Amino acid sequence: MYQFYFLSILCNFLIAFALVPEILGRWAPAITECVGRFMEKNGFPVGLGIAGMVVGVFKLLSVTPGDLVLLGDFFPALAGIAGGGTLVFEGRGGVSGRGSPASGILENLLVKRRDLWGIAALLSASLHFFFPSVLFL
Repeated sequence: MYQFYFLSILCNFLIAFALVPEILGRWAPAITECVGRFMEKNGFPVGLGIAGMVVGVFKLLSVTPGDLVLLGDFFPALAGIAGGGTLVFEGRGGVSGRGSPASGILENLLVKRRDLWGIAALLSASLHFFFPSVLFL
């Protein structure tokens, strides 16, 4: 569905600017400042993270016409789920599972690699926007 296609691009773009503002601020300072102001609001990072994760899951479940069933939208869905998970985990501060082994694994996988997930989200959003029918994008 094209709605999820658009939401995937939008969420991944916003997630990228939320996760790596110091890198992207050199090229687009106005966008980085605007997203930074929203990130200071209470609950916005967690809401954006949840939206990115939900759109990523639905991106896997719904197929855009012309794509293969799972492979065509895998990279944008993965970027949305991982980037959104990073924002949710950071926004909650790891409160729900503090001290548990899963909390340590999630912190190593998501938070310590936030630059990787931010750049992956930006690449995913950019490539998905400019090359809409290319396989694996």
